Amino acid sequence: MSAKPNAAKAGRKPKPNNSNNSKNDSKKKRTVKVRSVRGIEQHTAPNAAWQEQSCLSQAVRAYVHAIVDPFDALPCSVPNQPPLMTRPAKYWSKGTFSTSSVAAAQDTGFIACVPINGVFNNASFIYYNSAAYSSTIVDVTTAGQFTTVASNADYPLADFSAATKTARIVAAGLRIRNITPALTRGGQCVGLAEPAHGTLNGLSIQGFNAYQESNKHGPKETASWIELLWRPAESDDMDFYSTFAPGNNVNGACLGFLIQGPAANPQSYEYEAYGIYELQGQLVTSKTFSVADTKGYEAITNTLVAAPKLHKSHVRDENMPKAAEKAAEHVVKHMQSHDSHSRYPPPDHQEKSFMSTALDLAPSFFNLIGSFL
Repeated sequence: MSAKPNAAKAGRKPKPNNSNNSKNDSKKKRTVKVRSVRGIEQHTAPNAAWQEQSCLSQAVRAYVHAIVDPFDALPCSVPNQPPLMTRPAKYWSKGTFSTSSVAAAQDTGFIACVPINGVFNNASFIYYNSAAYSSTIVDVTTAGQFTTVASNADYPLADFSAATKTARIVAAGLRIRNITPALTRGGQCVGLAEPAHGTLNGLSIQGFNAYQESNKHGPKETASWIELLWRPAESDDMDFYSTFAPGNNVNGACLGFLIQGPAANPQSYEYEAYGIYELQGQLVTSKTFSVADTKGYEAITNTLVAAPKLHKSHVRDENMPKAAEKAAEHVVKHMQSHDSHSRYPPPDHQEKSFMSTALDLAPSFFNLIGSFL
């Protein structure tokens, strides 16, 4: 049998023997691919983690939302030590009131809130001026000068005792808005969350203005919700209470607005007061263990809770919870910079990215709390 003709003799170019080269190329490709993945892990993962992942626990995130927006936030626990068997719950009261038309009142009205009294459903929680109100101060002691409203909480005051039921406030807020027809709307209001939880009873507009924490709002602002937020003022605010103070005592009517309407033109206001609270005790049902997050709780209490400007009365901003969460993440991550294995604080460009994102979320929020950043 004759041999096959040589390819070169037949006029055809022989195929190059590149089997080894192709194997090497594929190895190089695989190597490059692996290296590129490792490069991403080494050089971009810390940035991606900071920008895309939240470092806040669910308990702290819920607490942040409660602090800055108790009106819409879900019930939650205070995430401090130790974990406790408690029942998170929520109460509220809604209604309307008007400035007084009595001549001696000089077109004044008021509303005040006792947050701790909202945890039971049959005592004074909201105080506002009556139709017979004839003064220009907050008056929650003189008969006939005020009206009271209770919250819609689950239990009456008689159910509370050191053994059976106790309660503490997680977060609370009072807000008002002017619902007078636009053509007759006018005047102003001044709001104050008393910084030591002292009573607002007896304060005039000048008395409100003596506080650094007070804030005035004109008719354009009062057409929107004007909000006041409660915050812990002393360490025992995190204790569970079984007895409660009246509105004219310390820890009484500490959130409130005094309204000055235009002459001979009574103003009507809508109000909403909300509170998130925890119940504890032998006869409290549906209790669950609270979650303690020491690092997150300390970061929040040292920044958002302590920020003075956050607790001035302000026009409602729907984006405040998102911005507060971003700010809380920023603070917690910087706290982690003290850890030996931490990737934080982030580089300068991430600082700018953080600020841009937060400012886009809620400019007014950072106007309020900018002092702590």
